[in-house]
Amino acid sequence: MYKRFITSTFLMALTLSVMSSCTAVSKHFGEVVSDPDSKIKVRTIALKGVDELKVSSGIVVRYEQNDSNVVVVSSPEDVAQYVKAEIEGDELKLSLTKNMDVRRNRINVTVKSNSIDDFSCSGGAVLKFVTEFSPAGGELSLSCSGGAIIESSDRIECDVIGLECSGGAVVKLSDIKSVSFACESSSGAVVNLGGVSSVASFDASSGTVIEAAGLKCEKGDIDVSSGAIVKSSISNASIKKSSGGIVNNSGK
Repeated sequence: MYKRFITSTFLMALTLSVMSSCTAVSKHFGEVVSDPDSKIKVRTIALKGVDELKVSSGIVVRYEQNDSNVVVVSSPEDVAQYVKAEIEGDELKLSLTKNMDVRRNRINVTVKSNSIDDFSCSGGAVLKFVTEFSPAGGELSLSCSGGAIIESSDRIECDVIGLECSGGAVVKLSDIKSVSFACESSSGAVVNLGGVSSVASFDASSGTVIEAAGLKCEKGDIDVSSGAIVKSSISNASIKKSSGGIVNNSGK
């Protein structure tokens, strides 16, 4: 009788524990999962004097160029504490502090600014330019590493664009318009480019792939090594290859 009482009490406690875990944040194979019934919390942070954006740790960020100068973070209340947005000097840093699927957890982060011209994306994060973009200063710096993704299907127009990629990162910029474009890519990164540039420079190494046949250029330099591949369209190109590097230039 006593043993049956202890057993039934234990089973009841276990049932209540399982039921309570279903109404709060849970973990699925190490991933934090929000309760579907958790209310959405929206935070709006003003951006003043910010000209650099760093996104990391698996977060997905949409960037809109306009005069709002804010970052809007929308997420369920029970996981809001894991979506980090902080300003340090002239830098806006966005990241996740827990392993989470942003789509499954209904997390949306949008940056609206007209002053940012330096973007860094790392650690599996995703940065999407969702409007046409033309930085006021005429120069744009992009850095992508550690399996991160930067993409834009809208026009990016700028006098000088510098792009650095490494560590399996993926960059897709479909419509570039620039005077000078420089890309340095390594360690298995994949870059896909389209548009026009007066001058271009491609430095590729360590198995990276730069697919730039859609980027029409008047002149430029190509330096490829260690199994990297560059496909380009440069009318007057200076090409240097070593250690199994491959160049396919269709601009001539």
